[in-house]
Amino acid sequence: MTVSEPDASFSEANRLHRMSAGHRLTSIPTGLPRTERVVGLLGATPLDAVGLDSWLAAMGYRSRVVTGTELRSDPKPPAVVITRDPSALDAGMARHLRHVRFIVVTDRAVAGYPPSVRIVADSSSAPGDVEGLVGAVLGRAPRRAPVRLTDRERDVMTTYVMGATVSETASKHFIAEATVRTHYQRVTRR
Repeated sequence: MTVSEPDASFSEANRLHRMSAGHRLTSIPTGLPRTERVVGLLGATPLDAVGLDSWLAAMGYRSRVVTGTELRSDPKPPAVVITRDPSALDAGMARHLRHVRFIVVTDRAVAGYPPSVRIVADSSSAPGDVEGLVGAVLGRAPRRAPVRLTDRERDVMTTYVMGATVSETASKHFIAEATVRTHYQRVTRR
């Protein structure tokens, strides 16, 4: 793993805090304090955002594009923020949002960030490193088992999802329109 200085994996967010209630101590699990269980994409171009969003969705995580201004003013920012541009994240923002885990994927040497910022080298191991860091903060997303399709369902659904209408799909595969709808319903139900 090519990640800068390993620390206790966001353990401060998973600790139990104790509050004094008279003579008694009450444990309050904090989980991820004041954050939304999504991945923020900071300074992402539209093309990068679409690619990262698809990749994160395939792993079972939700994401949204954020700006520096939104992060500073958001009462419930994303729990994890990924950026490819180190200049998009200043050290002051990282200190202000200390309960947010920042991941900077870059090929440049970067220093001077607090421990909540993880620097990942932009290399072939970066996807696995980022997935591990996101999983450490948000927990491993349950991966759904792939839907098994028959060869016929795969052929019909491929034509349909590529933009053909129900009637065009039916005529191409020599089946009734109701059969196309039935295939679609069965596949989406699985």
